[in-house]
Amino acid sequence: MGSVRVKEMADLAGTTTRTVRHYHRLGLLPVPPTRGAQRDYDTEHLARLLRIRWLVRSGVPLKRVAALLDEDAPSSPQPGGGEQPTTLADLRATRTEIDERIAELEHQRRRVDVLIAKVAAGEALSPLPRVVRDFYSDIEGRLSRPGARRSVRSKQHMMTLLAVSGLFPTTAITLYMEEYNAEERAVVADLHERFDSLRGLDPASEPTRETVSSLVADMYALVARHRRSSRDLMASLMGGRLSPGLWALYGPLLRTAYPDPVQRAAYNRLLALMAADPVLATVIDPTVREEWLRG
Repeated sequence: MGSVRVKEMADLAGTTTRTVRHYHRLGLLPVPPTRGAQRDYDTEHLARLLRIRWLVRSGVPLKRVAALLDEDAPSSPQPGGGEQPTTLADLRATRTEIDERIAELEHQRRRVDVLIAKVAAGEALSPLPRVVRDFYSDIEGRLSRPGARRSVRSKQHMMTLLAVSGLFPTTAITLYMEEYNAEERAVVADLHERFDSLRGLDPASEPTRETVSSLVADMYALVARHRRSSRDLMASLMGGRLSPGLWALYGPLLRTAYPDPVQRAAYNRLLALMAADPVLATVIDPTVREEWLRG
């Protein structure tokens, strides 16, 4: 074979010019000299390209292909006439990686089977348990203010994020929410409506301060009625308490969901009351407690 262009060589190897250029960038395939504006490839380039493609199709990662190709160079024979030791090690490592990928795929298949079973049973696809989804759906259905409904959906999205990240135990939150009967869910809905009504109020006005004080008192009263289950919930977190790492994730989410200064002042006051609560304080990291108390 005389010299050929990149497209011709790629076609002969059953690949694309983009792949050839990618191998150039990785240093797997030497860049041939140019003649005019074109590069001329010869049989050595084609042979190396075919070997690269053969190794890749065999499951060898590109990061190991270069080492295997370099060991094709003439060398002194090995005792017993075997492969180079590093070649054997690379191939065994490749086999291990393939086994790990197979195990991961089998794990993913089992998870997909669970999702298939959920859909077949008429369940929604969500990392949150049905009890938690039903709780938020019930609260949202009791609301009339669009902003309050958005607030509830934001809380559900935040809970989903925490559940997916593994930072929040779904079993514990399920037990916590099961404590709220219909009457208390109506209270939760009313608190959301009142909290939403804070948006746009004048932070400096006396009526606003009175409204915030009344709302925070009622919010804390609800928390206090469930303080022991709240304590159990936080005690089930990693490390047995609400950690700085978890708050570093959840705190910014709260600030993003409630940017209004009056709303932010309200939940800061609620957090301060929770930090001072003798039962809840035992399961809140001291660093987080200090931040909450500062407001």
